[in-house]
Amino acid sequence: MSHEPVRTSYRDIAITLDEETNRWIYTVNGRERKANNLTNARQAIDKTLSEVEKAAKKKFEPIEVYYQDSYWDRIIPIVTLTSIVEDETLIVKEVWVSGKFGRRKVRVERCFSITDDNKKIVEQLGQIALAEKKLNDQCKQLVSKLLPVVLAKEEK
Repeated sequence: MSHEPVRTSYRDIAITLDEETNRWIYTVNGRERKANNLTNARQAIDKTLSEVEKAAKKKFEPIEVYYQDSYWDRIIPIVTLTSIVEDETLIVKEVWVSGKFGRRKVRVERCFSITDDNKKIVEQLGQIALAEKKLNDQCKQLVSKLLPVVLAKEEK
């Protein structure tokens, strides 16, 4: 007298009890696996699927972007945006970038697309930075020519 094997499913994966070995058999991610009990099978399925889901989420192709460290920066370098920070609690989205300064986590609003229009703006900012440097140098030279106050010697 043969009877149907004990079967169940979990997260759309069929799990069957092998009565000869008293182990649960299932196939996940294209690989047959075995567990001593149903709870262990479910935990292993959860772990495997969460790793697969995590890997699928992380597929991000790095891109080149302009990065402005602070609002006052006039020289805006090109850096590589390597990944997006996965944190649902953040109000402002953050990303990881790498450049001459190394690697750092920054607000996405500090990153700009590399487009023809943006390239022109970045070039204009570079020209402004040079003009600012020249003006600052001229100011320093002028200040260095100022005559200092001479205090009269106190009589004793």
